[in-house]
Amino acid sequence: TASAKTSFVVNKAPNVAPVASVKAPASITLPVDSLVLDGAASYDKDGSIKQYKWELTTAPVGYSFSAANTATVKLSSLVVGSYTATLTITDNDGATASAKTSFVVNKAPNVAPVASVKAPASITLPVDSLTLDGSASYDKDGSIKQYKWQLTAAPVGYSSAAANAATIKLTKLAAGSYTATLTVIDNDGATASAKVSFLVNKAPNVAPVASVKAPASITLPVDSLILDGAASYDKDGSIKQYKWELTTAPAGYTFTATNSATVKLSKLVAGSYAATLTITDNAGATASAGVSFTVNEQRINTAPVAITKAPTAITLPEDSVLVDGSGSYDKDGRIAQYKWQMISGPASYILNNTTGAKLVLNKLVAGTYSIQLTVKDNDGAQDVSIVNLVVNPKPVVVEEPVTETIEAIVKGVQDITLPVNSITFDGSSSKVPGGKIKYAWKFVSGPGGYYYTHPFSPTFKIYNLSPGTRTWQLTVTDGKGNSATKQFTFTVFKQSNNRTAVNSSAATAEMALPQPAKTALNIKPGLTMAPVPAVSNMNIYLNDEATGKVTIRISDASGRVIMLKNNLDKNEATWQYNLQVSQLISGMYYCEVIIGNKKLNGKFVKVN
Repeated sequence: TASAKTSFVVNKAPNVAPVASVKAPASITLPVDSLVLDGAASYDKDGSIKQYKWELTTAPVGYSFSAANTATVKLSSLVVGSYTATLTITDNDGATASAKTSFVVNKAPNVAPVASVKAPASITLPVDSLTLDGSASYDKDGSIKQYKWQLTAAPVGYSSAAANAATIKLTKLAAGSYTATLTVIDNDGATASAKVSFLVNKAPNVAPVASVKAPASITLPVDSLILDGAASYDKDGSIKQYKWELTTAPAGYTFTATNSATVKLSKLVAGSYAATLTITDNAGATASAGVSFTVNEQRINTAPVAITKAPTAITLPEDSVLVDGSGSYDKDGRIAQYKWQMISGPASYILNNTTGAKLVLNKLVAGTYSIQLTVKDNDGAQDVSIVNLVVNPKPVVVEEPVTETIEAIVKGVQDITLPVNSITFDGSSSKVPGGKIKYAWKFVSGPGGYYYTHPFSPTFKIYNLSPGTRTWQLTVTDGKGNSATKQFTFTVFKQSNNRTAVNSSAATAEMALPQPAKTALNIKPGLTMAPVPAVSNMNIYLNDEATGKVTIRISDASGRVIMLKNNLDKNEATWQYNLQVSQLISGMYYCEVIIGNKKLNGKFVKVN
C-alpha cells in the first residue's frame, strides 16, 4: 500500500463594501427649526457597520453641530438657508461608503405689525396743542420701518405736516372734533392701522374790561368834553356794544349816546357829573366803568404881581448884580413866564438868564440902568416891575509916592549837572513896600522841553531839565502896580566824571523825579490854559514861533463875545498872559487867540 498527502486552503470570500443611505425632508419652514438625518437604511452585505460619521458640508455661515456615532442624528436651532449633509460609514473590514442629502430651511411667514395710538380725549383752549403717541405700536417678527399719520377728520382749514415718527405734536389747534389715523409698515411691507379721536373745546369766555377817561374838570365858558372808552378791551374776543349813561348830572341835563367807544358831551352847565360805560363782548359778557368830572363856574382871572429885589446902587470896579424876581406871585394860579429886558441905560451890559426868576447883569459901566421884569400867569394875564440901578464910577484913589525901593531877589540860582535835572528858586525875600506882593516867573531864553510849577507863587520849581544855559526872570509887583524885575541865568551840564553840581545853602537841586508834581505844567506847542477850572485868574500860554500883536477873545456857550483883549505884544516863541476871569459866571467858555493870520482855539470852565 502506499499513501500520499496534500494540503489546501479555503479562503474567505473577498469583502463587499457597505452601502450608505441618508434620508431627510427636502425642507422645513421656521418656526420649525429641527429635523432628523436618518442613515439607518445603510447596510453591509457581508458583515456589519461599525461606524457612522456625519458632516455638514454646506450650511449658513456660523452654523455647526456635533454628531455622535449613530445611524440617525437630530439637527436643532436651524437658521434660514441651504444645507448639505454627508454620512460616511465603515464596515467591520474597514471598507467605507458615503451618501449625501440636501435640505432647505425656509424663513417663517411674516406676521403683520400691530398699530396703537394714544391721545388725550380732549383739551380746552387756550391750550392749543397735543401729542399723538404711536410708540406702543410693534412688529412681533421684525421691526416697524414707517409711521404714516393722517387727520381723517378736522375742522375746516386745519392741516398739519406729519413726519415719519412714532409721535407727532399737533399745534395751533382750533375748537372742534378731530380723528387721526396711524398706519405702520414693517420691514416686510406688511401694514396695520389704528385710529384715535379727540375734541378741542373752545376756551371759557373771559369778560371784557371797561375803561373810561375824561378830564377831572373843565371851567366855563368851555362847555364840552369827551368821554373816552377806547381803552376798553376784550382779551379773548371783541367788544360788540358800548352803552353810555349819565348817572349823575345837574337837573335837566340829558344827552343821547351812540354805540361808540367815545362820546362828546356838549352844552354842559356848572355842576357835578358821573358817567357809566357798559360794554358787551361777542359772547354776551359785560363790564362797566365809571368816571366823574366837574364843570366849574366861569371865574375872572386875577392878574399876577411882579416883585423885584435888587440893590439900588453899586460902585465900580464891581460891575455885576443879581436882580431877584422870585417873589412874584399869582393869587389864583401860577407864574408861567418870566421875561427880563433892559429898557434904558448905557449900552454896555450883559443879561444872563432872561427867562428865569433871577437875572444876572454883568459888564456894567457907570450910569443909571432901568431893567423891566414882565411876569405872565397861566391864564395869560401879566404884570410889570421896573428896577432902577445906579452904577457909580470907580472912586479916584490918590496914591502916595513910593518912598521905598521895590527889589526882586532870587535865591537858589546855581548850575547843576545831570543826573540832577530839577532846581527850585525862591523869590520870597524880594522887597516890596506895604507887604502886598505879586510874583510872576517868566522864561527869557534857552532850550525848552521841561516842566514847571505855578508861575505866580513865591517859589518856583523847574523839572526835566536838559543840558544848556537858560535865562529866566522874576517880576514882583506891589498893590499899587509898581514892579521890579530880576533876570538870572543858570546852566545844566551833561553828566561827567569830572564835574559835580554846585550847591549853595539857599538852593534846592534834586535828582530826577519819576513824575512831576500835580501842579506842574508842560508848555506844549500851541495854546495852553491853566488852572482849569478857573476861579479868579487864568494863565494863557503860547508856544508858537509866530510873533506880533495878540488878540484874546473870550465867548460864552452861545458864541457871544463877552471879553476882548487887544494889542498885546508877543516877541518870542513862548508867551504867557494872566487873564482876570473873576467877573465871569460859572459855565463853559471858549478862548480864541489871534496872532496875525493865525488863530488858536481852546475852551475852559469857570467855577466860583
